[in-house]
Amino acid sequence: MTFTLFGREHHCLTAKDALVEILGKLAARDPEKLPALAEAVRTPKLNVIARMPSDINPGRPDLARAAEFAPGWFVGLNISNRQKMTIIRSACAVFELALPADLDVNLPNS
Repeated sequence: MTFTLFGREHHCLTAKDALVEILGKLAARDPEKLPALAEAVRTPKLNVIARMPSDINPGRPDLARAAEFAPGWFVGLNISNRQKMTIIRSACAVFELALPADLDVNLPNS
């Protein structure tokens, strides 16, 4: 799978890899916005982005599959591609990017 960020093409094997890479690149540009992103993607049961993997799913920390995308920041991976796209759209809003001008990505089945 391929995505384009700021005019540069990137290749990933999976949607999970694309999510982690996109979040990592955005976090590297402006790490101060990560708390706002974590709040924007929080659901009643999940902290999709958190400081510790066990905080991703507080009710069931045993189910937490997460990847570190920035130092001390994790994103939950036990989610559908539709949810991954929701996170990416929220990240674009928080980091003030335009889809598809700044970031062009299409995850399978999203």
